[in-house]
Amino acid sequence: MRRNYFCVITYCLLAYAMLFQTHVTSADQTSNHLINIKDLGAIGDGNADDTQAIQEALNLVNANGSEILIPAGIYRITQTLTLKTHAGRGMTIRGQGSTPWKHWPKTSTLQWDGPEGGTLLKAVGIGGTQVLNMNFDGNNKAGILFLATTPIGWGNMLNSMYNLNFYNADVGIQMAETAGEHNDSDYLFEQITFAKLKSGFLVKNDQGVDFQFNFVFALGCNTVFDFERGGNVMVNNAQLTNCDLFLKIDGGGRNAGTFLMNNVRVESSTAGKTSRYQILKSYPKWTQAHVKFIGFDDCQWDWKNNQTPERTLPLFDVGPGTNLVLESSIFNSPLASLTGTQEASASLITRECSFSYVSPVESVSSNEYGFFKLTHNFTSKMNPLADVIKWPQIAPTILPAQSPAVGIPTP
Repeated sequence: MRRNYFCVITYCLLAYAMLFQTHVTSADQTSNHLINIKDLGAIGDGNADDTQAIQEALNLVNANGSEILIPAGIYRITQTLTLKTHAGRGMTIRGQGSTPWKHWPKTSTLQWDGPEGGTLLKAVGIGGTQVLNMNFDGNNKAGILFLATTPIGWGNMLNSMYNLNFYNADVGIQMAETAGEHNDSDYLFEQITFAKLKSGFLVKNDQGVDFQFNFVFALGCNTVFDFERGGNVMVNNAQLTNCDLFLKIDGGGRNAGTFLMNNVRVESSTAGKTSRYQILKSYPKWTQAHVKFIGFDDCQWDWKNNQTPERTLPLFDVGPGTNLVLESSIFNSPLASLTGTQEASASLITRECSFSYVSPVESVSSNEYGFFKLTHNFTSKMNPLADVIKWPQIAPTILPAQSPAVGIPTP
């Protein structure tokens, strides 16, 4: 009898321990620890609708910060996933791998299968959030793959995105829904692929500023960086294949007028095609954009064999209020067209660049208010060429070396 009594107590304790363990695991998943979407019912076979399970994971994230794990698989999404204010502050959404073009078994893919023109993931007022190691597949139906927006009184800023691929949609990443949104800004992007998109990165708000990209691979995009508004972006190392336009500037201005591009390279030749790349089209509505490229490499080596009207488009289309600086770069085709106005000129300055198939003096066209200085030029064999300058004659202001500071108001 005593042994039976002991066994009953043992079984009760084991049952209680199992219940307690289940409770702890559930708390683990909904507090400060890992939330695996598979534990919430996600399948990831490309057929099941995983929208509800992933949205539940996003809803469970609390203000203390948690990590959502999206294991390898194809997750079919039929309605917009929403990461809301507060919930997304200081959290991580982590996949298990990414690759463009093809859904390899060891990658994590969110695939849109909702209405035409819909949004896959909408992030509202988040901060301190990381998204990494995933594919966003628009399935040739999505309008926007990742939308950053913010309600009045909040910001959507200080977030980072790593090793992500965006493809088969109208827009890869869009900052803001309206021009007046505040602080959809201050994002870090690393190892980003934009493929088969109308716009890779689209900014729609005036305060869409302070973006840094470290390595961008763009394939088959109409426009890679599209600044309808905003600006202040730095891109380090970008590779382009079969894109129409790299950088479009309609925004700029005193608060958002700087664009710095380092080591942008056209990867593939355009042999046999009637179209060609353009790198810049800048017509800022606030007539202030400072654009600088360092180490640009133009691979359009066959330009001389196909000089159709489309192929003779200049690499850089510089409009009123734009100053473009090019340094230590390689050009194999017509360089720039400068179109200024009496109120806002268009200007180009190059330093230490080499020219193939076209000489510096033949490489730039301008109207009355377009000005340029092409200095320290080289041939493709790095033999020096003469400077080419069209610039207003403005007498310098020379101050005596020992003179006190001038022009600064005295307190």
